[in-house]
Amino acid sequence: MKVEKLTTSRQQSQVYIREVVANYDYLVLEWGTGTGKTKTALDCAEKLKAKNILIVTGEKAHKKNWEDEKAKWEFRGNTTYVC
Repeated sequence: MKVEKLTTSRQQSQVYIREVVANYDYLVLEWGTGTGKTKTALDCAEKLKAKNILIVTGEKAHKKNWEDEKAKWEFRGNTTYVC
């Protein structure tokens, strides 16, 4: 398994992940609060034409954030949550 650590700006990291997502079988975005994980994940799902995505989060409260972001960015895929 290849693990890459990025020490770049938020925008550079988001662009990089969107460019390389097709090279991986799975992707974990482990960035701090406010770094654009949700938007980047949704962009990746759209780029891969994913119809179903699995969201694994440590807290049930994060589900509302995902639902809000999906609506904001007009993501139409199906989402399954594991908390």
